[in-house]
Amino acid sequence: MSHYGVKQMSCTLCAAGFPLVGGAMVHPADVLCNTCVLSLYDRLTTESIDEIRAWTEASVKPRMGMMPPTLAQAIADRVERLPELVQSRVELENMLVRRGVLGG
Repeated sequence: MSHYGVKQMSCTLCAAGFPLVGGAMVHPADVLCNTCVLSLYDRLTTESIDEIRAWTEASVKPRMGMMPPTLAQAIADRVERLPELVQSRVELENMLVRRGVLGG
């Protein structure tokens, strides 16, 4: 049985601590603070997804047994889908609040 609640997490990209609503197991590619999510979203306007993936790969450390190339690809996949989920940066900010990220 999975127990949901607010947990103190460490951002996969910048290592900043922040509270996140989640279950017992959260994929490391989903553990990104507001600042990093918004930064990655902003990068979509000026960089290709391959450039974002390469930057992410250089920024992450192994986590939960995932090596940087695998983790960077998982993050890039999520970033690439953001425009399908939100139509603007403001909408993304509202989505982050709704997912339970409180600051960071």
